[in-house]
Amino acid sequence: MFLFHEAEEILNLRIPVSEGDDILAWHYEKSGIFSVRSAYKLALEGRSKNNCGTSMSADRKIYDAIWKTPVPQKVKNFIWKLAHNDLGVQSNRLRHHLIYDATYPICGMEPEDGHHAMVRCTFALALRLDMLYVSHGTSLKIQPSLIQDPIGFLLFLIAPTKTSELN
Repeated sequence: MFLFHEAEEILNLRIPVSEGDDILAWHYEKSGIFSVRSAYKLALEGRSKNNCGTSMSADRKIYDAIWKTPVPQKVKNFIWKLAHNDLGVQSNRLRHHLIYDATYPICGMEPEDGHHAMVRCTFALALRLDMLYVSHGTSLKIQPSLIQDPIGFLLFLIAPTKTSELN
């Protein structure tokens, strides 16, 4: 019924001496009580194991730049979702079998993902440049590389001084 090593593990389990109800315990916390903080740490650890080249300090800087910026929560949520490929774009809808064609309906040129909707699409580029003009005027200098980086661009719009710290 069990493999040898499984049977060995089962036999090595300690059985409590006192009678009592079983409880659910979150073994990532000393208290045994689940917390979002410990779940987030666990998710980051799993992510760093999967993405060996990812720098945790860079992730932390982006996290801080997003969540500590004094802008409305919905702006922070949008940038966070963009950074984690969690926007309601056509490619994500296709992945969940909600649609059959992921082509971006605004330009009709290629599948819509966060990068296309925010960077590659010429309509998106025009919108970003207009947003830049409206929010900062013509006197503001912007690095061309920032225009190609959707997350960096949005962070720049909401907090220009913090964005320079990320580079």
